[in-house]
Amino acid sequence: MSNSNYITLEYNRLRVAFGGKCIICGYNIFIQVLEFHHLDPSIKTDNISEILITKNKKLLKKELQNCVLVCRNCHALIHYGLIDLNTYIVNGKPIDIDTALKGMVKSLEKYVTN
Repeated sequence: MSNSNYITLEYNRLRVAFGGKCIICGYNIFIQVLEFHHLDPSIKTDNISEILITKNKKLLKKELQNCVLVCRNCHALIHYGLIDLNTYIVNGKPIDIDTALKGMVKSLEKYVTN
């Protein structure tokens, strides 16, 4: 197996291990468009794919503890400041998409009824 194939396979396994869907919009159709977003960029060591190349499992585990899985579209919106991740993360862990959607509906109901 080539190094490139190994990275793709391992990256896809990590995507599945992280739930296989975007924590914001729930996208789960094509797993390759899911990306890891670093919650605290100040403690980011490297990109996940670069760490996979080194096969340093200790560093990978540490890095993943600072990440959530999002689709490319939501990832871009996060970086442009159009999505507030605090809406989707509680106590440092992502909430499931159903809970997030229920919260969004409740917020909208409050807005519409006031």
